[in-house]
Parts: sequence; C-alpha cells; structure tokens
Amino acid sequence: MSVDQLPRFRWVEVLQNRHAVAFVMCPGQSGRTLCGRFVTLPYVLRRLGFAPECQVCDDAWRREIGVRTRAEVLAGSPRRCHGRTARPTPRATPSSGSG
Repeated sequence: MSVDQLPRFRWVEVLQNRHAVAFVMCPGQSGRTLCGRFVTLPYVLRRLGFAPECQVCDDAWRREIGVRTRAEVLAGSPRRCHGRTARPTPRATPSSGSG
C-alpha cells in the first residue's frame, strides 16, 4: 500500500467521544481533531466502544471523503459523488401495456 492510499483520518476514543484525528498521529502524540480540539492520544489506544461520535468530526470527515452529512441525508438533499452534487438517477416506471 502506497502512502497516497493511506486514509487521511482515523477514529479514536478521546475526551469521552469518538473523534477523527490524522491517520499518522501515534499514541503519545498531540494534535488536533477534525473538530479543532487539542488532544494527546493515549499510549494504549482503546478499542472503539459505544462512546458517542463527535458530530462536528463526523460532518468534517464526511465532507472530506465527498459524502453527504447526516443532516443532509435526513433533509433529503441530493447525494454527492467525489465532492460534486450528483444528478438524481431516474426511476424506472412500470410499463402500462396490456398483458
């Protein structure tokens, strides 16, 4: 796997929530989450549990990878494809012929 194929972010449980941090951050290093909070990763990274996901990190992560945020999904906004708004796919209608 080449460096350009590595994910840019990963999820870690810090500050009682799951936050997205730079993929290259190592345990013991300090840095900022996608929501802008300053964190120091623990030396032993816990397995992701049931801590709530930081909504700001989730929205920023979704925008970064080019998918709709949860609010956009709930509002029914058009889906995005690689950061661009995709055209809606026409639905097939049943033919009204006799048969």
